[in-house]
Amino acid sequence: MPFEESVVDALRVFLGEIGLSYELSARVRGRSNVEHEVFCVVQREGRMVLIELLPQSKLIDEVTVLQMFVKVYDTESRKGVIVSPSHYTEGARKLADLYKISLVTTDDGREAVAQLHRIFHEAFG
Repeated sequence: MPFEESVVDALRVFLGEIGLSYELSARVRGRSNVEHEVFCVVQREGRMVLIELLPQSKLIDEVTVLQMFVKVYDTESRKGVIVSPSHYTEGARKLADLYKISLVTTDDGREAVAQLHRIFHEAFG
């Protein structure tokens, strides 16, 4: 099963089990009135976590982290997460640390969801 499908399947099961509402292929309007497209929006009590899922061939670079930061900032989300089976550049890691963007790098959908579980716990309590 391709990486993207394995993450989607595992995420649907997991979010259903813990009762968080979510929308895949979501559009979220920010304070700027710009509509941002993201892979998934997870919500609880008006708080949001934005998730981007990168294709297998896409390395997480500085531009990807900055794009996620803009989406998180503009939508006043609690957290941004970038999930990818590829690794990240050193510059991307530094920016992600600075802007509190989580980088999940694994080629296993269940492992990605296990890492997301910890992130959701931090974001939603």
